[in-house]
Amino acid sequence: MSTDQKFDTLINSNLSAEKKSLEQEVYDTRFKLNLLLEITDAVHYISYRTQPGKSFYTDCWEKLLGFTPHNVADPLLEKSKLVVIDSLEAYESAWELFQQTGFATIKYQLQHPKTGKRVWIEEVVHKKYDVVANDEVWAGTLRDISGVEFYKEYIEESERRFKKIADSVPIMIWVSDEKDIIVYNNEKARQFFGLTEEDQYSVGQMSEWVADEYKEIVTTEWDQKVVKREPIEVEMALKTAVPREYKYLSLRAIPRFLKSGEFIGYIGATYDLTNEYKYKQQAENSLQILRASEEKFRTLFENLELGVLEVDLQDKIIYSNEAFSNMLGYKTEEISGKIAHALFLAKKEEVKTFEKNNSLREKGKGSVYELTLQRKDGKLITTVISGAPVFDLKGNVRGSVGIHWDVTKIRALEQSIREQEVRKEQELTEARLQAEDQQRYEIGQDLHDGVGQMLAYINVYIELLKSKGTLTKKELSNLETALQNTIQQVRTLSRLLAPPELKDIGLRESIRELIASCSVMKKPTFSLDIYAAQDDYNLNLSKKRMVYRVVQELLNNTFKHADAAQVKLSLQFDKKNFHLVYEDDGRGFDQEKIRRGIGLDSIQSRIKFHQGTLAIDSQPGKGTTTRISIPIG
Repeated sequence: MSTDQKFDTLINSNLSAEKKSLEQEVYDTRFKLNLLLEITDAVHYISYRTQPGKSFYTDCWEKLLGFTPHNVADPLLEKSKLVVIDSLEAYESAWELFQQTGFATIKYQLQHPKTGKRVWIEEVVHKKYDVVANDEVWAGTLRDISGVEFYKEYIEESERRFKKIADSVPIMIWVSDEKDIIVYNNEKARQFFGLTEEDQYSVGQMSEWVADEYKEIVTTEWDQKVVKREPIEVEMALKTAVPREYKYLSLRAIPRFLKSGEFIGYIGATYDLTNEYKYKQQAENSLQILRASEEKFRTLFENLELGVLEVDLQDKIIYSNEAFSNMLGYKTEEISGKIAHALFLAKKEEVKTFEKNNSLREKGKGSVYELTLQRKDGKLITTVISGAPVFDLKGNVRGSVGIHWDVTKIRALEQSIREQEVRKEQELTEARLQAEDQQRYEIGQDLHDGVGQMLAYINVYIELLKSKGTLTKKELSNLETALQNTIQQVRTLSRLLAPPELKDIGLRESIRELIASCSVMKKPTFSLDIYAAQDDYNLNLSKKRMVYRVVQELLNNTFKHADAAQVKLSLQFDKKNFHLVYEDDGRGFDQEKIRRGIGLDSIQSRIKFHQGTLAIDSQPGKGTTTRISIPIG
């Protein structure tokens, strides 16, 4: 063998040994790399784009993706066919970006071809160029992140449910982080402060809404609790966003910790207590008013002259004022707790009255009644009792209170008045009988002195004529005149005693007839000034009768006492009243010395009954003027 041959053999032998050494080193490196890659859950691959034979895929590929990469022409293309529709757009967009930049992190869902389950994949891929192989190489890693995404979805769903529930409640819910930043407000809180979901602010910034008088207390309380990581409870007045008004709120917050004990903020609830606060204020005001009213009424009861007695449903005495105790002759402590009706009721016949009214109060009704009560000294008093039920807070009757009025003296006075009225009635009856007797006497005198004498004269005159046997015209005329005078006297007397029916001919015509019937007498002469016929309706029938009787009485007085030569009578109306003026020129009288008779009393009582006025002006020798006014109607 030549030297050259030996040299070539030696060279070849050395090269073969070096090649084997390199191949062994490459194998060892690949083995170690595969071993490291296989012990992870991730799938790794190296894809030569034009030389697929050089591509590398770890064994986890088939488990994760459900197919063997070496059995398909392009494993990456086959993988893309498994991407679900919901992730397809994001998947394709990410690969387009990869083509431009050479790097991409892709998160998507694919459906396992064997199990049919959806799997979340996170894929990180790099684009390189192998100079030796003269090919573009994609190196990537696939990780199954289904567990993470599941918990993430679970947390997001829990957060959605929490927000949905929080938005539906009528209180303000908020969450802060460890830096005291409010990271969540529910709908109620956002409306109250005029915020959006994107707005963030620190808890300390809340002070801008707090009313001035609460700021120091709230800030101090908050800072102390936050430093100690303790629950917070404060009440304050806050301004709302729209309208700008103060609301009274109660805030409750509890700290949040991880399992490791790390503080991550507060979760709080804020309650709008405005209405409750107002009700509380109203209740306190009402209570103060009630106490003041109770004190006022207690003072009133203590100083009241009427007796006040409060009893329970068994009629046991709960309270009595001093006036009641004095009324019955006891001291207050002597009757407290005693049964009222057993102690005070005096007459057995009044037991039913007590029981009836007590039953009414048990039914929630008040009543007024009268009872005879017995004092401590045994004397009886008559009391008027105004009783009313007393209710508890549930509206049930728990007893009654009665105001007692001692009417013993009043009842005695009433009895005395009744006795006086009986005596007065007897006196009036006797006076009426005397008046009737006097009237009968006067009628008899009028008949005797007037009609009787005329008839006696006629009788004597007829006897004379009988004795003569003949009757001249003059004698016949004298006899006729005597008869006419007698008839007129009888007619006048009848008019005075029995007036015409006013409702038929009216007051005006009745007065005219009355004056006409009196005018037949030679003395006095009469002058009548009377209203027009159409005004007769201005007075009702009762007042017309009264006026007629008054005129009759005035005429009687004139005939009997006045000896008048002339009488003037005027009856007229103005817009509101009827006026009567009666004047005579007779004797007159002294009003201070004259004794009032039944006739004048009759006139005055009739006019007073009809709300009228009477005025008499008279002096001895100067006649009498009587003025009467009564309201129209």
